[in-house]
Amino acid sequence: DPLLKEQRLDHFWRRLASLNREVLGLQAEIRTLGGRSPEFIEKVSVQQKTQVFALLSEMLTRFAGSASRAFEGLGAASRQRRRGAGGGGVAEGDARGGVGDADREQVVGQGGSMPPAVEEALGFLRAASAWRHVALPSFEARLLRLACLIDAALCRRLLHERLLGTCLAAARGKPGEHLLLETCSASVAALWPVGEQPTT
Repeated sequence: DPLLKEQRLDHFWRRLASLNREVLGLQAEIRTLGGRSPEFIEKVSVQQKTQVFALLSEMLTRFAGSASRAFEGLGAASRQRRRGAGGGGVAEGDARGGVGDADREQVVGQGGSMPPAVEEALGFLRAASAWRHVALPSFEARLLRLACLIDAALCRRLLHERLLGTCLAAARGKPGEHLLLETCSASVAALWPVGEQPTT
């Protein structure tokens, strides 16, 4: 029965949303208690911090590479469209087996949106910054949250050096640049919960 399946699915998602809210509430309480009584929190060793930030650095570099390649493809598609329009009929990319219409839709996206690969590469950043909405994000997002709580200033520096700076440089002058800047700015601003913003 399609109606029964839809009702069960709706109940399932409602239950998941309820569990998500419960966990978010508990997480907020833990952060508040930790801020009030930090002596009850086990100290992070130098080795543990080194391992966390080494893994974070590797992850940010990998995502930055994916996003940069996506914007490089976006720039190549734009140049091929311009050349194709000037040469009449078939675009140069299509004639030479390069970026065709189907590929271009994947690279350029719709309505000035960022390339899908960039959306995917930065998805963990948006999830990590959604402290009050996403209780259990991906491993990458949880790693970023953990690094943020261990050393917010160092986390912010790595974000700018290894990911955001590279992405913004690759996006300069290309469609999606302003959306990327807005998305990154909003995510970074929300990454540190109230009262936990880095001082540098």
